[in-house]
Amino acid sequence: MLSAIQRGPPIRAELQTVVHALRQHFAPGAPDGPAPGYAGDCSGVLRIAIANKILLYISEPLRHRLSPSERAAVAAYKFRTFQINSTLLRESLAVFATLEAVQTPFIYMKGPLQQRLVHGDFFTRPVADIDVLLPRRHHRAAAKSLEALNYRSASTSLWWRLFLGEEHLVKTGAFPTTIDLHYRLQQPGSPAPRRASQYLEMIDEIEFSGTQLPCLSRHNIPLISAISIAKGLYNREATAAHVCDLFVLLQGDLAAPARFLATAADQGLGGTALLALRAVTALFAKDNQPLDRGPPVLANISDETLTRMILTPDDPELVWPMRRDVLWELCLGQRTQYAKEVARALASEAALRLFEGRRLPEQN
Repeated sequence: MLSAIQRGPPIRAELQTVVHALRQHFAPGAPDGPAPGYAGDCSGVLRIAIANKILLYISEPLRHRLSPSERAAVAAYKFRTFQINSTLLRESLAVFATLEAVQTPFIYMKGPLQQRLVHGDFFTRPVADIDVLLPRRHHRAAAKSLEALNYRSASTSLWWRLFLGEEHLVKTGAFPTTIDLHYRLQQPGSPAPRRASQYLEMIDEIEFSGTQLPCLSRHNIPLISAISIAKGLYNREATAAHVCDLFVLLQGDLAAPARFLATAADQGLGGTALLALRAVTALFAKDNQPLDRGPPVLANISDETLTRMILTPDDPELVWPMRRDVLWELCLGQRTQYAKEVARALASEAALRLFEGRRLPEQN
């Protein structure tokens, strides 16, 4: 059912340098220095890294190649990351106290707390918002209680709550902050976990400023990363940061990919997990044991083209697979699941037109 996809031209020198630097950062023993044969400046490299939120991963391997102005830009980016993430961590403390007071079960997902779990540091990349997962029955009460912190809903359309299963709450100020309240974990167009509530049953706690904050278990982060990779590719957004997270969580443990696939299959996300492993392999496998397991996903797309889709999705030379064909493969060719996901996507598009007067991306 998958359409034939052109393999496309070789990866540009900037992309080769980004991939090379990522391997230097995450893979012990990778060769030092810029990508072989790269003679250009690093401005294009830094643009790619900023779009993917991986600048602080690759800046050290590239330190000898950066000009004084580029080093200053990296330093400013690092300081800005510290500012943003510190603000969100402080807000997370206030949110924790508020939701605890009304006895709302919840966990934090992604964000600086996940960075601490995966990379050992709260400040490895800037974060846009605070992601909170909670049971659907507590959603409205939680949103109401957060009004005490001056958060107001910025997603008044029923489409957000009924189809995305989330709501944006915004607080204005010197550092405006946003909370995303989730009770679902994937948008229409890609398979969603069968039991999102299961992630509330296994948590890790991260200490910040003397408070133990509940967050998504390290055991469950790989599948959330895989969901983010699939969502990013569906929306044609840069997704390398999520691929890096997944690589870090799976490397060094030969049994980890098998456990990851088993967990994904239990949640009906076997195809999503295989796509995520392909993305990890595309970025890291040349210096590490390949992580591909199970039937191939998007077999007609080369690793080089997949790398371009991950890092530079706005590349006009890319020939993307049709979204409905990607969905077919994410469903592993299971017609019942595919039909269910198509129906969900069509219903979502109809509701989006009704409530917000716009459309989802074309299913091309």
